Amino acid sequence: MSPIQLPRADDGLARWQPVLVLVIWLAGLAWSVVAMTMFLPRQLCAAPFPWPFAIVPVVFFPLSGLFAKRAPYDVPWFAEMVDSRFGAGAWSRFLVSLKPLLLIATGGLCAGGVLLRSCATEGAAFPFISVFMASGGIGFLLLHVVLRLRKMAGV
Repeated sequence: MSPIQLPRADDGLARWQPVLVLVIWLAGLAWSVVAMTMFLPRQLCAAPFPWPFAIVPVVFFPLSGLFAKRAPYDVPWFAEMVDSRFGAGAWSRFLVSLKPLLLIATGGLCAGGVLLRSCATEGAAFPFISVFMASGGIGFLLLHVVLRLRKMAGV
């Protein structure tokens, strides 16, 4: 068996892009579930946080999108480096197909659901951490919508 060949600069990123996007999505979602079940201390289920803090991401993330000059993950020096290797606009096309904000939003919603189930078995009255994670997921989803409405590059 021959090892997997990485694409050369003249091959472009187009044929590897769907595979790379799928791997990143699967790894991100798996990590959000595994991290919440294995690494989060159970004491956070009953931590006495004021409930209004749980909705801060839903308000703050979309508002930050109204003032952004570019997408939060669109780093010019990195885009220039990728574009020089794989062709003009390769980084932007990759970001459009990856949809990183939707990946983070889905991960936050999955983590919130896993934590809600985990905290329910602990008997927490108000599972702040699960609501906060789900709120973060909704906040990133709304940020994606705001940036799409503003026709931001790479969203």
